[in-house]
Amino acid sequence: MTAIPPAQPGRGLLSAANLKQLNLICWGMLLVAFVLPFTAFVLATHRPPDGDFAGFYALGRILNTHPMSDLYNYDLQREVCNQVHVRAGAYGPLPYPPFVGMFFQPFARLPYPAAYVLWLLVTLALYAAGLRLLIRRFLPLDPVRRSLLFCFAFAYSPFVIDTAASGQLSAVGFLALAVSLCQEDAGHPFSSGLALSL
Repeated sequence: MTAIPPAQPGRGLLSAANLKQLNLICWGMLLVAFVLPFTAFVLATHRPPDGDFAGFYALGRILNTHPMSDLYNYDLQREVCNQVHVRAGAYGPLPYPPFVGMFFQPFARLPYPAAYVLWLLVTLALYAAGLRLLIRRFLPLDPVRRSLLFCFAFAYSPFVIDTAASGQLSAVGFLALAVSLCQEDAGHPFSSGLALSL
């Protein structure tokens, strides 16, 4: 029977050198598989993809140009949505609370494509902030492993397609939940509940 030689430090799949290479490969694949095609699509079509952001932008525009009492006028909502971003399917009612429309009022003062890009950047920042809080609090890893977790999280299809590209509000809830969990773990139940109330 042949003895198995002991593992040598710095060798193997999870060595520091291999993790750095894996990091470069993963971030490169994310760039090539999503960021570049998405950017090329938006530049080629001169329009953001269909998504929830059009509704949020429309609510902000209604509040910028009409009395607040018109916010839930469905005919007006549909008309403004179609002015903002025409799409194949019909827009349904926008039942979001008034503060959502108020939050998007500054966005609605920008041209729609610029507002979409700005909201996409805000979404990425909120998601990254929530990830940073959770990883730092619960997974105190070295920078290379932390970078890999960020890459995998940014490549997660529900985030990429449903949240970021569609312009949903989920990143706000994710950050609030991350703050809540970290505060609860640190023994601060009041601030945890306050964050969760978002």
